[in-house]
Amino acid sequence: MATTMYGNQCKSDNAFTKKARLLQSMYRVELDEEEGIGPTRTSKQKYGNMISGGEVSGKNFLMKREFDIRNKIIRLIIRNIAIKALNL
Repeated sequence: MATTMYGNQCKSDNAFTKKARLLQSMYRVELDEEEGIGPTRTSKQKYGNMISGGEVSGKNFLMKREFDIRNKIIRLIIRNIAIKALNL
């Protein structure tokens, strides 16, 4: 793992993924957001391409519309799980 001005970057990524994560890191720096920890909930490592709390704030998304659609999908999934549980 290499550290750059854009935060920690994963060394094992292929060339395409490496470029994509660097662009994500640059976006995070441009927004002046803190690095997130990941890639799993139990991880302790910060990575430059992850925005801390971005899944809640919506900053992980380029457009608000994408964030709103994601939230609608999550609400529908939760509702369907609840309906299935009631029908058991």
